[in-house]
Amino acid sequence: MSTSIVRYNINSTYWKRHYVVSGQNTIYVKNSKITPGKPDLTFHGGDSHDPVIGIVKFRHISADIKIGLHDNNSECLCWKSLSRVERGKFQYSFTHELENGALETFTWDANHQLSFTRAGSMELIHDRTGDVVAIFANYSAVYPPTTEEESEGQVLEVRMDIGESFHLMVLVTCLALYEQMRRRNNSAASGANASTGMGGANPTI
Repeated sequence: MSTSIVRYNINSTYWKRHYVVSGQNTIYVKNSKITPGKPDLTFHGGDSHDPVIGIVKFRHISADIKIGLHDNNSECLCWKSLSRVERGKFQYSFTHELENGALETFTWDANHQLSFTRAGSMELIHDRTGDVVAIFANYSAVYPPTTEEESEGQVLEVRMDIGESFHLMVLVTCLALYEQMRRRNNSAASGANASTGMGGANPTI
């Protein structure tokens, strides 16, 4: 089990119609909020025309999120749940199978030390060890930005390497929570003042 850090830079358009993830591989993420019957987020392994490698479905009657990842050995989706740990708290857990076959639980939690920007910042905790195995934040909260893209984007650092499927699960769950919170914040803002024009604002966790 490696502890090397893998970094993913995440950028999007102002209105968040899609995300582009660059790192070990490029991943295109389509945001389908206004398309009934479609996944809320669709992850393509490359650009928008490449095969789907994962999807996200929000549940309107539950805080839990459905995650679908494509099995490398088949065309089927492997469904998993990103579940809220406790009502009223920003803590969401998922399980992942390690290389030795053991199931481990990981929990996304708010990271207020990196939340001095408008962007929601999170850290992923390995429940059994208490180790922080990933962080997500505004890029400028972690690194000095060298380009405009970096200054306006987010960064995901994965610090536990147990295979590509784990990296994908971390990325998908991270963006699922980010997008869910962004939509909730925008809905609340629209309800308070429909003329604020903050449709593309980053979420506050």
